[in-house]
Amino acid sequence: MAKRPLMITIVCILYAIVGLIGLIGGVWDIVDTGVADPDMVATVIVSVIMLIVIYGLWTGIKAFWYIGLIIAVIDLITNVYSMVSAGGISEAIVAVIIDLIILWYLSRSNVRSYFKI
Repeated sequence: MAKRPLMITIVCILYAIVGLIGLIGGVWDIVDTGVADPDMVATVIVSVIMLIVIYGLWTGIKAFWYIGLIIAVIDLITNVYSMVSAGGISEAIVAVIIDLIILWYLSRSNVRSYFKI
């Protein structure tokens, strides 16, 4: 197996940050409002999946490159939707920026070769 690119480690850390922000924020909103709003449930589910994807990205499993890409796109969409529905820039901007960095990096040739893509 090829040596893991340094940025994969960083992407895993970014996924952990975004995943934890989504998980804590989603659970907090559900507990705070007492209502399991579909947006918050989706945020919690995507966040848990992101935390699972870290393992596959770390170990270079090809399927997890695809899953990581899909999750970053879904998370980007849900965070942009969250900002639009909130009426402006919110705390979701941090997750949006991180998702864009992840999407850019996963598309780089050295990362794709690490995953044998």
